[in-house]
Amino acid sequence: MMIFQQVCLALAAQIAILTLLAGVFQPIAQMFSINCSMESKLFGLAALFSTAGLYVSDEAHARMHLRICRLLAILTGLIGTFAAASGSVGHLTRRSAITGSGIGLPGGDSLVRWEAAGFILLAAILLLPPSQKPLLRKTADGITWLLCFVTLSAVSQGMYLVVFLHNLPPSLRASIAGLACLIPLTVVAGARQTRHGVFSILLGHGIGGKIARIIGPAIMLIHFVREYAVARLLLAHMLPFTPTLSVLIALGTSIMFVLLLFLVWRINRMEQQIHDLSLRDELTQLYNLRGFNLLADQAMRLASRSGMPFSVLFIDLDNLKLINDRFGHNAGSKALTETARLLMTTFRESDILGRVGGDEFIVAGPFTAKACHRAIGRLRQHASLHNAREGQRFPLTFSVGTATSQDTPHPPLRILVKKADEAMYEEKRARKAVAEMEDSSRAMASIAKHNPMQTTNPHPLSQSPRARFQRSSMPPEPL
Repeated sequence: MMIFQQVCLALAAQIAILTLLAGVFQPIAQMFSINCSMESKLFGLAALFSTAGLYVSDEAHARMHLRICRLLAILTGLIGTFAAASGSVGHLTRRSAITGSGIGLPGGDSLVRWEAAGFILLAAILLLPPSQKPLLRKTADGITWLLCFVTLSAVSQGMYLVVFLHNLPPSLRASIAGLACLIPLTVVAGARQTRHGVFSILLGHGIGGKIARIIGPAIMLIHFVREYAVARLLLAHMLPFTPTLSVLIALGTSIMFVLLLFLVWRINRMEQQIHDLSLRDELTQLYNLRGFNLLADQAMRLASRSGMPFSVLFIDLDNLKLINDRFGHNAGSKALTETARLLMTTFRESDILGRVGGDEFIVAGPFTAKACHRAIGRLRQHASLHNAREGQRFPLTFSVGTATSQDTPHPPLRILVKKADEAMYEEKRARKAVAEMEDSSRAMASIAKHNPMQTTNPHPLSQSPRARFQRSSMPPEPL
């Protein structure tokens, strides 16, 4: 794709330089039968500036030459505006040698204005930097679509002129040369937009992208074949001519292309949904075990290449069975979705979050053990805020285990997952033991409060061996 864009830019630059030289030097204009007019100079400069602007606006040069790109865009826009305002070439009328009737043709002034509009839109594209913001992306998509429509309209009128006028006058050759520059520049601008905007679906690897790459060129080919056929029918007086005929045909082709993009977008959307169903948990929308293993393994490889640590957190939702038994399975599902929401709130978008079991969640990412403990603290804090909300029927508590690898290359993912799982169960057992001790202490305190004699006459097993021996050696009491 980069080589194709460079070839288009080189072709546009050569035509622009030739047109500019023909507009300055009379011998070169006579050699190529181009009129040394203001239009040739204007379109030569506009094409040369826009070609240079598209070259320096490439991602590899954008940071170094951003100011130069904006300056070239402003110059291109000013030249295009001046050319559109002038439109000095008059309307042409060709008298038929066969019928003797006049056929009104789209004149050179109209072609000049379409080309000028094309260069103004090119300048607007150069002024818009590549961005991930939806508004800027949609604006760039809309300007690119308008540029394609304007170029198609200019090509349609140029084809009519070529068909009707076999020997173009020198005044129109400069306009045709400007159109020859505008076509490859439009192709390059559209190809650049495939990196960021909606036009990127044309290069997708899915079914929609393949359909677009087959049908898109077919639509363009049908457009040019139809334009040529219409021009021949007009020449044979078999079709009435209207000045807006070429514009309407170009508009129809543009609408067809937009419908193609919408169809491809819907196909890609459905394909992505089918793909997500195989990698995501339907209830929580986190990755399932398959999706987690796939993405976490890739993230671990990237961390190994970058020399960064990698950690896995194994998180278990406590008392899910008790929640299901007391409040029903809908409450258990709500507890799982709330847990997923807390995890997405706590961790970054770049971290890999998954649900790998009924009540087990897992998180992986390139962070240290200290960052793991901070994340656990944030998770418990968010859970506390959630539990403190009014109307909360059941609290959300978690048992968390972590495993961190500082060495590179990192061990296999399954080893870190196993270590984090074991650490989680150790924490769960420790918390359970502490809870049992607290329950036992509370039970003993309650017994002591309601039965004070228990403290003065304790259970025999709690007495010392000597006291038990003295008690057993005493004679039995008479009945």
